[in-house]
Amino acid sequence: MQHSPQHIISQFLQSNDAIIVQNSSAYEQIRNAIAFLIESDFYGLIQLLYRIDVDEQLLRKTLQDHPNQDAADLITQLLIHRQAQKIAWRKNMQENNDISEEEKW
Repeated sequence: MQHSPQHIISQFLQSNDAIIVQNSSAYEQIRNAIAFLIESDFYGLIQLLYRIDVDEQLLRKTLQDHPNQDAADLITQLLIHRQAQKIAWRKNMQENNDISEEEKW
């Protein structure tokens, strides 16, 4: 791995591109970073998921509901989904900021 897992994930989070197709090279980089954290720095993974604000209950339910699927894939999908939510929220807030001062409360 050329970059640290934290660096790879941070780069993804700083971008405004949450559209990452499964099995693409970007997806695989994030998935491999998650897999590395699962194996080598589980506490770091927990901190990262907390910082990103991945819903803990959703994470537990997803892992429990899919015990035969790769945990790194499941966590990667949740991370990408959460990032997409954040980007949509930011876009919505920017659009709402275009309201004239007279129309604002």
